[in-house]
Amino acid sequence: MAHKLKALQAYRPKIQNERRMETDDIVEYIARGTSLNPGEIGNVIKELQGTILFFTRRGNSVTIKGLGTYYPGIKLDGSITLNHLMDAHLRKSINVPEEFKASILHNENKGKTYAELIEIWNTEHPTDPIV
Repeated sequence: MAHKLKALQAYRPKIQNERRMETDDIVEYIARGTSLNPGEIGNVIKELQGTILFFTRRGNSVTIKGLGTYYPGIKLDGSITLNHLMDAHLRKSINVPEEFKASILHNENKGKTYAELIEIWNTEHPTDPIV
C-alpha cells in the first residue's frame, strides 16, 4: 500500500526548473539594459549586501521597494538569523499566466483535489493502491 504523499509527489503540477541564474548572469543581464558596466553593477550588489547587514545587525529592518524587507530574528538557541519578506508586488507579479514562460509538468492536473490525484495513482498503480 502506497503512502498518500506518493500520489501528490507523482501527479501534482510542478514547475520545470531551469538552470539557476547566478550573480554573474544577473550582472550581465542588467548591464545589457543599462548604461552601467558589469563591474559597477557588481559593486552595487556587494554594497547592498553590506548595507543590509550593517542595519540588520543593529536591529533595524531594511525595506527595498520592489524586493522586500529584511529583518533580524533570533532562534531559541540564541543564534541570529536574517529573514526576508518578499515584496507584495513581486509575489503577485509571478502569477500572471500570460507572462509566465516556464514549463509546468502535470499541467493537466491543475485544480484537481488531493482525492483526484489519489484516484489517478490508484488507476495507474492497481497493485500499490492508496487507501
